[in-house]
Amino acid sequence: MKRSVIKEKYIILKGYPFTKYGKAIGKILLIALAGIFGQPTPTDIRDKKVIWDVKARDIEEYTTTFSENAVKATLHTDTQYKMHPERYVLLAVIRKAISGGDTLLLDGKKILKQLKRTKRGRACLKILQKNKFPFRVPTVYTKKRKEDNPEVIWCPVISKRPLLRFRKDTIMRGFACTMENEEMQRAVEYFEQYCNRHKEVRKVLLQRGEIIIMKNDEMLHGRTEFKDKKRHLLRIRMQ
Repeated sequence: MKRSVIKEKYIILKGYPFTKYGKAIGKILLIALAGIFGQPTPTDIRDKKVIWDVKARDIEEYTTTFSENAVKATLHTDTQYKMHPERYVLLAVIRKAISGGDTLLLDGKKILKQLKRTKRGRACLKILQKNKFPFRVPTVYTKKRKEDNPEVIWCPVISKRPLLRFRKDTIMRGFACTMENEEMQRAVEYFEQYCNRHKEVRKVLLQRGEIIIMKNDEMLHGRTEFKDKKRHLLRIRMQ
């Protein structure tokens, strides 16, 4: 199973009984599954939750992140705001949305290879690789959880490990509270536009009881917008 994720960048599991025996046993089963891929890690530094509820929340105190709202989640890698992002991400469906909420998938390794074929693509890759970008930590994952007390880390978008760390909104919010750099921002814009319009973006509608496990250091993922606030997934990240 782990070899399949390494080769294909993701797998979808059906029939794993985490919804069969109640919440407590279900979470134990998911942690056991995650342990095949690596060490499950806490989502945030304050509450140390290993299993994170991915569902829309009504929050006014700060800008919500993708796992707390119902808007479209553009293609990204998880924990791009950490110095050492987790290598794998697991998402398990408790309840799918009535409509929308489809998972989007794109092989980042292929995209980097394809960008090298054009002059503009090579210029973009050079900027993403040679410069350190400001990634603002989503407020919910900070210690104080205050919008006016931002935390930022500086890292390249492309490196040896992780091969790719990317999320446009955390980078742009990082620029907003540090310094402006038009060349670097244009590279981010171009890379996101290239990925979003790429013909190899795959759309998958996961059903209740299904699990997707992704290679976070190479696979870009996202989500279409949805209205049903009862949509509920569980997430575990593994290092």
